[in-house]
Amino acid sequence: MNKVIILTDSTSDIDKDLMKLYDIHSIPVIIRIGDEFLRDGMDITPEELEIKSFENQAYPKTQAVSTADFMYFFDRYMKQEFDVVYIGIGSHLSSSIGAAELAKLEFPEGRIFIVDSKSISSGVAILAIRAKELRDQGISAEEIAEEISELVPFVRHRFVVPSLKTLYINKRVSKSEMTIGQLLRYRLVVSTVEGSLVIQKKIPGTVRKALIWMIEQMMLDKEQIDLKYIMVTHSLAHQQASFMMRIITQAINPKQIIESHAGCVITIHSGIGTIGLTYIVKE
Repeated sequence: MNKVIILTDSTSDIDKDLMKLYDIHSIPVIIRIGDEFLRDGMDITPEELEIKSFENQAYPKTQAVSTADFMYFFDRYMKQEFDVVYIGIGSHLSSSIGAAELAKLEFPEGRIFIVDSKSISSGVAILAIRAKELRDQGISAEEIAEEISELVPFVRHRFVVPSLKTLYINKRVSKSEMTIGQLLRYRLVVSTVEGSLVIQKKIPGTVRKALIWMIEQMMLDKEQIDLKYIMVTHSLAHQQASFMMRIITQAINPKQIIESHAGCVITIHSGIGTIGLTYIVKE
C-alpha cells in the first residue's frame, strides 16, 4: 500500500504551523490585486492585503485552483509514490472540486480520491485533520476518503461577519442592505448548510454579542459534540478568538481547541475580524 498525502488548498485556512504539525499539504489559491497575481499565504498574507490593495488602487479578487495546478501537485506527489486524498472547498462555493476531478482523469485510477467538504475555511480544515488521524493509523487513501465523506453532514460550521461593507463589495448584499445593516450595526452569523452559505442570524450590537449567540447555538448540540477537536478560526481577531476559546473551555471542556488563522480568501470575502467556530457532531 502506498503512503498517503492529505491535500487541501488555502481556502481551508490551515495555517503554516498547523500544516507542519499535522503534516497536511495545501495548494495556494491565487490572489489578484490589479495586475499582480500572488499566492495566498506565500506571496501575501492578510496583514498585507490592505497595503497591497491601496498601492494597486484595486480591491483584491480570488482565483480558484485550476485544473493545471491540480495536475502539477498530483503529479508531484504521485512521483513520490503517494496516494492523494484531496479535501476541498464545497463544490457549490467554488469550481475547485470540479477542476480536481478533471485533473484526476489524467492519472491512474485508484490513486487520487476527492472529497467535497460542502464547506469552507475550518469546515474543510477539521475534516483534513480527521483524515490525518486515519492516515496515521495506516488506513488506505480510498478508505480515508470514504470515512471523511461520511463525516461531511456532521460538520457544524458558523462564522461572524463583522461588517457588511465587505459583503457589499463582493456583491453578497445590496447597497440598501449594507446601509441598513450599518445603521443598525448588524453582525451577520453565516453557516454552511448543504453546501451553501446561509445567513443564519442578524444580530444588532457588538461582535462579542454575535459570538455569544454562536456559542449558545453550539450548546444546543452539547450532548452530540465530538469533543476531540473544536476549531476557532479568525482573520486578525486575536482578542475575540481568545474570548471564545475561554468560554468554550469553561462550557464543555473539549480535549483540544485549535486556533487557526484565516488566509487571504476568507479575509477578502468576509473581511478582517471574521471569526468562525467549527465542530463535528456524533452520528
